[in-house]
Amino acid sequence: YKKEFVVLSRNKREEYTVGARGSSIHSKIDENFIVDIPPGTFNEDAKLSMK
Repeated sequence: YKKEFVVLSRNKREEYTVGARGSSIHSKIDENFIVDIPPGTFNEDAKLSMK
């Protein structure tokens, strides 16, 4: 499988919870920044923070 990492620098913080079903996270600060998390990435709920 392929691992990818993204680094984004900004002054505000957003938090999201992602479960085993995956999710598509749309930033409230930058509408062009979207993170697609496929199903099965996490086994249980995980809290993701963008800062």
